[in-house]
Amino acid sequence: MNEDMKCPECGNELKEGYIFSPRRISWSESGESIYMDYGSETLVKDAWLKVKKIPALRCEACHLVVFKYK
Repeated sequence: MNEDMKCPECGNELKEGYIFSPRRISWSESGESIYMDYGSETLVKDAWLKVKKIPALRCEACHLVVFKYK
């Protein structure tokens, strides 16, 4: 990833790092709370033995995180 990238919301410099979770990360177009993620699109699958880290950029001012999945 490029160090010189700027936040699309505030223009501050984005910090390079990694996003990870031992559980899956899913996407939904609805803001409603759910009990199960059935029917949601899985962006990052569950971890089995090791947690996979995905390169990401983070704005510490806006709390925006940008990452590519799959």
